[in-house]
Amino acid sequence: MQLPEGVQRLAGPVLGAVPLVTALALETGLPSVIVRVDKPKEYGTARRVEGTLLAGEQVVLVEDVVTTGGAALAAVDVLREAGAEVLGVLVVVDREEGGRGAFAAAGVPFQALFSKSELGL
Repeated sequence: MQLPEGVQRLAGPVLGAVPLVTALALETGLPSVIVRVDKPKEYGTARRVEGTLLAGEQVVLVEDVVTTGGAALAAVDVLREAGAEVLGVLVVVDREEGGRGAFAAAGVPFQALFSKSELGL
C-alpha cells in the first residue's frame, strides 16, 4: 500500500471505515477526520465532517469495502464541499461490482488492497 505523495489528512466514512482510518492515522502519524455521508445528526456538532479539516488540504479517503462506489463517492463529495482536495481512495476490499470504474469516471484515483477474486470469494 502506498499513500499518494503530499497527503496531509486521512478521512473515513461512518461507520465501517472509522476503525481503519484511526489505525492508519496512528500508524502514519497523519491526522484524520470522520465523514458523515447521510445528513448530519440533529444533536452534537451536527457536522458532516467531524474533526479539523482545513480548506485546500490534500486528503485520502479510507474505506473498508467498495461495491459500486456510491457511498464512497458521496463521501468524496462531502470532503470536496468542505474544501478538501481528494487525492484518492484507499479501500481494503473491492467487490468488483463497478466501484473501480465509477471512481475512474469521477477522476478519483482508486487503490484496493484486495479484490473479491483475489480472495476467492
